[in-house]
Amino acid sequence: MSHPCPTSITSRRGAQLASLSLTAAAALTAGCGGKGGARFAAPADVPADLLTAHPEAQRAVVVRDGVAYLFVRSSQTDENGEHGVALPDCWTSGEDPATCDRTAPVPADVAVQVPATVDVLGVDGPCAAQVGAPVLVNTSGCEPSAMVAAPLTGCPVDVAPVALAGARFDRDLRWRAAPAVTTVPLFDDPAKLADPVHRAAVTRWLAEDELKAGAPHQGLTARVRVDAGAEALESLVAGFLVGDGDDECQWNPGGRGEVGIRRGDVVTPLADVPAEWDGALTWRGRIVGVASGLPRDVTLRAVGPDGQTRVAFEASVWWDNEECTQGGWAYVEYPCGP
Repeated sequence: MSHPCPTSITSRRGAQLASLSLTAAAALTAGCGGKGGARFAAPADVPADLLTAHPEAQRAVVVRDGVAYLFVRSSQTDENGEHGVALPDCWTSGEDPATCDRTAPVPADVAVQVPATVDVLGVDGPCAAQVGAPVLVNTSGCEPSAMVAAPLTGCPVDVAPVALAGARFDRDLRWRAAPAVTTVPLFDDPAKLADPVHRAAVTRWLAEDELKAGAPHQGLTARVRVDAGAEALESLVAGFLVGDGDDECQWNPGGRGEVGIRRGDVVTPLADVPAEWDGALTWRGRIVGVASGLPRDVTLRAVGPDGQTRVAFEASVWWDNEECTQGGWAYVEYPCGP
């Protein structure tokens, strides 16, 4: 259960709360962002090991068909030489995937061990999830594939793609998934863009030679943001198709992307973080982590106050033909692609 941050000890219960001890008052404000009841933590107050304190406990989490699963392994032979997993006939026969079961029992010759519980991270903070019996989850796209995974129950489905086994997340950590993306035309008057940072980026992109190299055929741009309170994780992205003549195969597709931590109209770029990410981890009003890579990979990067990043966790969770994951936040399809 979450509680609003009190502005004073007497703001909600008057004299009744006036008798609280200083210890109790500190407990009330601790979850609101920092020392002395500050609404947000100062950058220097953010613990450096929030996402790296328990590296041996980290496990990948994936969501398929409205179920959160603890990832165990893929069905393919992996880089360590672990043999692949036999898939049900329905998944490999070329039948319509909609006619096949979405899960199947794990073959008897595949040894699987999972913890009884894991700590997951949702929008309201950490939650202890029960780990069910492992199953094969159908992940077939362009090619038949599956993952061995264990369903998680007792917690929300909207959770970060990293869980902890045998350890707990900091109680003030929160997960914020990337929001639904709304695109607008790229080849339009940038003055129509309400946000000044987005407007400046589009103006700069449209002045580049690559975008002026031919007639514009398609162009989309979007601003994607997760607001932590004191700052936000924000990406600006664009996709375009330009070229002269009637031969579509001679037209040039391209894209642009920028990502950073934004405070007001000031953006601190994030090194090595893709412009299209899956969500952010926040702590007392600060962006402290960025998750990216889905559906193929899970990569969690810890974010420092000056924009430096380091990989806190990474795992490969799905293999398939690249065509199965073409797209993006401002994807413009090339008519002569593979």
